[in-house]
Amino acid sequence: MIRRARLVDAPKIVPLAEKFYKQTLYAITYEFDYDTVLELTGKLIQSSIVFVVELEHKLVGVMAISVHPFMFNKNQLSSGEVIWWVEPEAQGQGWGKKLFQACDKECEAWGLPTCQLFLMADSPPIAKSLYEDAGYQLSELCFTREF
Repeated sequence: MIRRARLVDAPKIVPLAEKFYKQTLYAITYEFDYDTVLELTGKLIQSSIVFVVELEHKLVGVMAISVHPFMFNKNQLSSGEVIWWVEPEAQGQGWGKKLFQACDKECEAWGLPTCQLFLMADSPPIAKSLYEDAGYQLSELCFTREF
């Protein structure tokens, strides 16, 4: 089932975040720090949008959207994806799409003017299609260089 994350879920979300993180290019440069991610997860649960997939009393998916002041106008809110992960054994069953839809609906309910979703270099092609089908438009690309 899809549900809103609770603070007690934070320690269960961190291992999911670590699996997600290990698949990013950032993992080459920056160490994963459990305490940092636990703290951030708690803050996101309290002040932003976080949904989880729970199957048989086990968390197998998470999507978190940070809600924060817009960079160029602190009087307006913006939002952006922080993590979107579904465990391999739960993939292909529609849970990723359901997480996305729950977060998207919640962004609308909050009255947020925008939400940024990201494609990693190795994101599955379906992610781009899902974004476009939901009305998202390409707004920028990100290039990373390791020094």
